[in-house]
Amino acid sequence: MRRLFILLLLLSIADVASAAKISSEFSRQTLLFKLTVSNSASVVRHVTQIGIISNARGTFECLNDATALFVLADYPVMFPVERNETLIKADPPISLPPRSSARFTVSAYPNAAGACGPWSADVHVVVVFDDGTRLENRSETITEADVEALRIRKPQRDEVLKSLSHKHVGLRLQALKQLGKVDVDRVTLETKIRLAFADPDRAVRSEAYRQAAALNLNTLAPDLIARFGKIPLAAQKAPTRQADSEELLDLCQTFKIIRAAGAEEGLISTLTNPNFVYPEQLGEVLQKIRTPAMPAKLGGALAEHREWASDAASPSLAARYAILLKAFIAYRDIDSVPFLESLMTPGGNERTKYVILTNMLAQTDATHRIEDPFVLKMRAASREFINDPWGDERQNLREPAMLLTVRGLDKATEQLAVLKQGLSDKSAYVQLAAAREAATLGLTAMVPAIQDIYRTADASLKPYFCNALTTLHATCRS
Repeated sequence: MRRLFILLLLLSIADVASAAKISSEFSRQTLLFKLTVSNSASVVRHVTQIGIISNARGTFECLNDATALFVLADYPVMFPVERNETLIKADPPISLPPRSSARFTVSAYPNAAGACGPWSADVHVVVVFDDGTRLENRSETITEADVEALRIRKPQRDEVLKSLSHKHVGLRLQALKQLGKVDVDRVTLETKIRLAFADPDRAVRSEAYRQAAALNLNTLAPDLIARFGKIPLAAQKAPTRQADSEELLDLCQTFKIIRAAGAEEGLISTLTNPNFVYPEQLGEVLQKIRTPAMPAKLGGALAEHREWASDAASPSLAARYAILLKAFIAYRDIDSVPFLESLMTPGGNERTKYVILTNMLAQTDATHRIEDPFVLKMRAASREFINDPWGDERQNLREPAMLLTVRGLDKATEQLAVLKQGLSDKSAYVQLAAAREAATLGLTAMVPAIQDIYRTADASLKPYFCNALTTLHATCRS
């Protein structure tokens, strides 16, 4: 009796398995399989997994990559050609009532990373039912030439528009990247990208920000500004905090191209949020926004967070304060000079003074007298620090103060007096800066003093002093 039961069970399983059939068509242009799966059994069956089986030929030990791009399908399967089988969850699963069939498409996305030269692979689709039964269609041979042809293929307009709402993140990303290249009107373009701002996937949202900037969609500025309030950046686990920071940085960078009045608050709030993990990258954005309100907004943030200037508060917060300060200086706003001067007063933070002096200096060069009224306004304040004791061998206030002073002087005699004082500084780097400045200005009267320094200079610095002497048509001798 037991044997009869087992036999009947096996026959039942065999009947169910044999009751499922698969047929397919293959498009080499798109690496797309059109599949029909039939269920002639008397029970409902469900396809729960779909995948690609690959039998690859070639050498895969290099660093190059080859990946097929952009084909609209019900089930895109990305697979390494070297891997024998790649399965994905059928989302949604395919339900097959008794004596029914289902038609669906599977796009093959072969990744041939590491391929050295020509390769090929025999690939076919595998369909897995909830009872473990597997069906496979006939195999097709693909090569690197097929992948390259697909990579450069221009998708059709309707294909791109449909892919923007595809359940697969990869297709939505690709569709966004292609949207500006197909024939869509401006209103459709703006509407589709605006919708992508609220996509459930962070990578898609970030790509939408990039596309808004790349396509100069300035009408989306209010929507972009509104996104600041929709990206949480509270104290949270490191991976989440980093992911949110990445999205915020992508959002902020759009404003380098989309000059949106009203974005200033969001940008500054992002930088001053201690949970934002990319403050340095945001510094460049703050310097390039160039909205009329930005200098005042930066000045307000500097005043509000003045206690951050000290490392005693936190090195991280001090670094953010310096980034705000650099952006503030980059605007070269005459009206900001009184505030900068207030930061240069005795008793003020020395590193703040260093940031101000070095960033003012970066806007000058030794071959031209300073004529920028913004920099000239700071000349009197900078001269006070030529003898300042703060700093170490490399980082001090004396070097930028000396150079700013010299570049604001008209007479060679006045320049010589300041540079000779620099040659006697306790820092070899201040001495070297004085020698180089003298060489650039052609102050030959400095030669004897530079030669004296050269004779006793550290071996690592001797070549640089020698270069200054050579520029002044003098010899280097020990």
